[in-house]
Amino acid sequence: MAMSKGSHHILSDVNLGRIVFSENGRDLQIDFINTEDGAFAAKLTVTGVIALNYHNVFTGQEDMLPAYVGEVTCAELNSDELSSVMQKRGYGFLARSITNYNPHSPFLHIHAEGGELSVDIVCKHYSVHT
Repeated sequence: MAMSKGSHHILSDVNLGRIVFSENGRDLQIDFINTEDGAFAAKLTVTGVIALNYHNVFTGQEDMLPAYVGEVTCAELNSDELSSVMQKRGYGFLARSITNYNPHSPFLHIHAEGGELSVDIVCKHYSVHT
């Protein structure tokens, strides 16, 4: 994945342990655990979520979370980048008469990827607690 000019790493070499949605559906928490002993590594709190794409290749009964994530990155998106990211990930509201999505405040693109899963989040804010 090509990262925008403002991209930076958030976490590396962790296991994604779980994803929890808030009751309002706009915020989520992702827990990461240590790859060596399964101990807590970090909690990523994401707010103002407008898009979430989660893909995995889990096929067997033993395939499940936690799953390895090589890196978690974040990039601030300008309006053109936001529209591009949303379209490439199949954002459902970019259909029919809406071809460009340009909200007033800046958004972030958080990307996590490993051998068995990929997660893309477009949101307003995030914080990491270790």
